[in-house]
Amino acid sequence: MLFRSTTMETSPWSLEDGTVVYVSARHNLNIWSASLGSSQPRPERETSDVNFNLTPHVSSDGRVLLFTRRIGQSRSAWLHDRSTGLERKLPLPDYTALVLSRDGNRIVYSFQAADRQTLIAYQIDTAQSRTLCDDCGPPLDWSADDTHLVYDSGRPERIGILDLNTGGRATLIETPGHSYIAAAISPDQNRVAVVDRTDSDHSRILLAGIRNWVAESSPGWIDLTSDRAFNDKPAWSADGRTLYYHSTIDGFGCIWAQRFGTNGRPNGAAQEVLPLHSARLTSSLVARPSLNLAIGGGRLFVVLDEVTSTLWLRRLRSTRPAP
Repeated sequence: MLFRSTTMETSPWSLEDGTVVYVSARHNLNIWSASLGSSQPRPERETSDVNFNLTPHVSSDGRVLLFTRRIGQSRSAWLHDRSTGLERKLPLPDYTALVLSRDGNRIVYSFQAADRQTLIAYQIDTAQSRTLCDDCGPPLDWSADDTHLVYDSGRPERIGILDLNTGGRATLIETPGHSYIAAAISPDQNRVAVVDRTDSDHSRILLAGIRNWVAESSPGWIDLTSDRAFNDKPAWSADGRTLYYHSTIDGFGCIWAQRFGTNGRPNGAAQEVLPLHSARLTSSLVARPSLNLAIGGGRLFVVLDEVTSTLWLRRLRSTRPAP
């Protein structure tokens, strides 16, 4: 070891006089947001912390922001009140998958116990918890009326649906030979966007109709993207006329949007709405489990890595014996 540092040192190069040239990079992962009403949205930082802030979820009005914060080996749940700027840590287990209700009053999280994934509801104002399901999977999305929850289940993955009033559960999306890793229910609750993973670098987003919480058969599903890249993290606009998602189709990790007509079918080709081509502010270096899209209050929330680098020259002490 030549020297120690709290940043990431890369690209070392040794010169003839014993000088070592290297790059010192610092990564700051925070929640950022951008206005959906702007033709050229500019990301604005929502959290500012030396620790990593990940997996954002937001209430429909954009007031309550739920996220996980990594401090050392800990990964805990935090709430950020965007109207006051106040943050507080929640008394929930570390390393849990979380979703926030549309009204921002409740959280559902999964808890691994032995070989089971328990789903637990947490009421924010009273700090009361109750078990919803003792053998489901990580939660993915709430329905607009807060009566149903979709979750990830099984291997290969399929999408389950849980009735929060009755506790009844069923499989919503399942196809032999396919692995469905994410789902987002449209605001009208008549459609669900699902992510079908091909391999670690490729996935596509499909649109399936649903009626009475039963999905139509797969021949009627619509391909919203190809599987030539990794397309995931679907999130609906409040009016259900646009589906936003994260894609690596242009070689970067950017935000794309697919518009829909009044008939609920795609209207034209998808468009890149938030290009993230800069090495300084990027989503490409964020691990997929930590990356999430959330929409509330007319804004889109996403995890971005703000990278700052410094070029250093360091003269090493000579190890040659004196003549």
